[in-house]
Amino acid sequence: MIGLKRIPLGVKIFVAVVILISFTSLVLTRFFILRQAQLYRETLEIKSVSLATNLAINAEIAVKSGDKVLLGAMLEQTQQEGNVFLSAVVDPKFKILGLRKQDVVDLRDVSRLISQHYFRPTKTSYYSKFFDETPLGKPVLMVLHPILSKDDVRQDEEDLLFFHGAMPEMVGEVVGYALVAVSTQSIEMAISANSQMSLLLTIGVLILAAILGYWFSHLIVRPIKALVLGTRRVSRGDFSRPVQVDAHDEIGDLATDFNAMVSKLFVQQTQLQDYSRTLEERVHKRTQELEHEKLKSDQLLRNILPETIAERLKSNEKTIADTFPEATVIFSDIVGFTALSARLSAQDLVNLLNQLFTEFDLLCEFYGIEKIKTIGDAYMAVAGVPDFRDDHAEIVAQMAIDMRNTTESFVAATGEKIDIRIGLHSGPVVAGVIGLKKFVYDLWGDTVNLASRMESSGEPGKIQLSEATRQLLLKNPRYLMTARGEIDIKGKGKMPTFWLDDVTPEKKPDA
Repeated sequence: MIGLKRIPLGVKIFVAVVILISFTSLVLTRFFILRQAQLYRETLEIKSVSLATNLAINAEIAVKSGDKVLLGAMLEQTQQEGNVFLSAVVDPKFKILGLRKQDVVDLRDVSRLISQHYFRPTKTSYYSKFFDETPLGKPVLMVLHPILSKDDVRQDEEDLLFFHGAMPEMVGEVVGYALVAVSTQSIEMAISANSQMSLLLTIGVLILAAILGYWFSHLIVRPIKALVLGTRRVSRGDFSRPVQVDAHDEIGDLATDFNAMVSKLFVQQTQLQDYSRTLEERVHKRTQELEHEKLKSDQLLRNILPETIAERLKSNEKTIADTFPEATVIFSDIVGFTALSARLSAQDLVNLLNQLFTEFDLLCEFYGIEKIKTIGDAYMAVAGVPDFRDDHAEIVAQMAIDMRNTTESFVAATGEKIDIRIGLHSGPVVAGVIGLKKFVYDLWGDTVNLASRMESSGEPGKIQLSEATRQLLLKNPRYLMTARGEIDIKGKGKMPTFWLDDVTPEKKPDA
């Protein structure tokens, strides 16, 4: 043990390499033993395939002529070979035409072997496979070779003379199959014996390696452990204690470099903590900005769409289309807008329209009515969508009266010569969101079309109702309505319509 501390690391590594070579030698020995067994299996397979091939070539005449004697003689000759304990010839439907077996083989097991198709029939080449378990009760190599009619076979003469492990593809009528089963028990015994020997050698080498490894690990691991402990302290943030290693070899040099690195890490850690605090403040500020932007985006989305529809879109609902059995749709149109647009500049025209429609938007918000869209000087809204309410016709009627009054006040204040035409209709509608970009919440259905017809066929300063809306308003006697009579509605023919005049003065809601 004297002077072991001064042994260079290279010598220690050399000893470790010696142990590694021992293990490598053992692995190679094991590999060559298994390779020898594999070569034995391949040799046995080549021999068995050759037997099956010869039987298939020679049995063709006997199968076609039904000569049982000739077929039996060929099977007897095949049976005389080494480990063959079963040879047979079957027709294309696997009916046995001829069979020879060892006495230890039960004929019933042979029938099960053939009927259960332990092999795969082929028409172009032989099929061979090793089986560990079969009805015969032992590991076997089975070879199945097609018996082809020589009248149709096309095969090179060289391929018939030289067999090299795999028959070439043949083309011809299959008149039967030659089956050869060869015992692989001797191979299994050889593999078992080699495995036992390899296992004993492995155990011996492992014991020797463990003794040598324990002795040398005492020399190598101790300074390395000191480095590991120092590394763990550093990982926990402790930079106060340097690593103490007495070795005067490469490990000692490594410990010195490690201590120098720890000193630099301590300085860098201080700088990193300062930077981390700064970064934290930036992240916090950016998070607040993102939250503010999200609130703005949500508010914008809710201004474009109803709140319930906006939430459904945010939850990634792909298709939004709902049917509402009852709703009241209102259309309005500014009369005299065309003449106004010819007289005013584009900026003044838009400002005027924006002032009037802003008042309409406030009315929608006040009554809980859903604004759908504006098209030029037309304004469209609906009550009862997307949230159903029983008084949808009444609140739309009240809003229509307020829209007319608002327009009159607007004209008095601005002096502009405009008027408003309003139409209402109640019935079922379909509502939903269309498109991926610049999407809107829109309405469809005959109810929407009739509401538009009520507006377009009306008169300036008046509110025209359909019979459906009138029936809903009759439930409340405060609404004053006058029959207009039947008018021709495009696409519908003659329909009765009504004027909504006002609300009974004593029952008007407070402003």
